[in-house]
Amino acid sequence: GSSTDAAWWYRPQLHQQQQKRQQQQQQQQPLGRAHSTSQIVVGAAACSGSWFAALFTGDPGSDSPIVCVLQLPTGRCLGHFSASREAVTALALHHGDGGFVATGAENGAVHVWRVPGSGGPCALLCSLAGHAGPVMSLAVAGNGRFLCSGSAKDKTVRFWQRARRDASFEASTPAALAQDYRQTDGPSLCCDGFLVAFVQAPRVGSWEQGASLWNLVLGKWERSFFRRDHSVHCVALRGIVLATASKLVPQRGSNVQLWHAPTGTALSTIAHPGPVTWLLLAGLGREA
Repeated sequence: GSSTDAAWWYRPQLHQQQQKRQQQQQQQQPLGRAHSTSQIVVGAAACSGSWFAALFTGDPGSDSPIVCVLQLPTGRCLGHFSASREAVTALALHHGDGGFVATGAENGAVHVWRVPGSGGPCALLCSLAGHAGPVMSLAVAGNGRFLCSGSAKDKTVRFWQRARRDASFEASTPAALAQDYRQTDGPSLCCDGFLVAFVQAPRVGSWEQGASLWNLVLGKWERSFFRRDHSVHCVALRGIVLATASKLVPQRGSNVQLWHAPTGTALSTIAHPGPVTWLLLAGLGREA
């Protein structure tokens, strides 16, 4: 449904703010002049199982932004919290027992919030510091055991883990970060199972960006995926298949490359006449 349909819970919290603002507008504007109505905008969103989380904002400078977790398809609110203290730059979600919402911040912090399931306020579980700039990418791995965050400023992906469902996250060991990450305006970081893939910086002497694959349980780099004239812009990982999309090249278009993730073997190339801004893999088996 539309963001307006999904955000029915949001309006009662704004009702008093809207009424006060409309009264002020009526006092300040000439009679007969049309008055604008408040609009609800989804600033960021994430899905996990039957859970849907979104950052809802109103008119600039008026309504406090709120993150809410909804149960689909009913739209029942499972939890919410105010995002007015600092701008939310990224959002990730994990559903079920021990479910949580993770938000990235402009100051480089990652905040993890417990979802109560009752519609009440989410409790802040922990705040994770380490990035030197805004956190622009977040992804959950290992059935909620791992959390990965990426920052364009320090060009790193940081790995966080927790020992139990009710425990706080902490820096993963033995490897806590990868230092060759490149943020793009597409999905540049993704997780599946205990693996994480992200857009990797070009190798020395070349201009093409690649993709890097890490094993979060072992805390080590598995392999990289590079191909001539295929500069990776976004990635998607599912089971044994990694998909990478190239940047648009004038008069040549772009392409999607499918890889066998365990071995790094190129499987198939799909040409695309225009830019590829998003990738999603679904319905693929995990068998080797």
